[in-house]
Amino acid sequence: MARSEPNFWPALVFYLLYPLGFIALAVLPAHDAASSSRAVLLGFAFWLLHLCDL
Repeated sequence: MARSEPNFWPALVFYLLYPLGFIALAVLPAHDAASSSRAVLLGFAFWLLHLCDL
């Protein structure tokens, strides 16, 4: 059943943590390796993990 009022806390937590997870798992490792191809590969892997969660 639908609630009369939406609960925004789970959405807020998700939208704050998702970009942090992307930065920690894709951007920072690729930046340390100075590799744009690694950034694309890790970003793709992060996207696949997101698809598995749906």
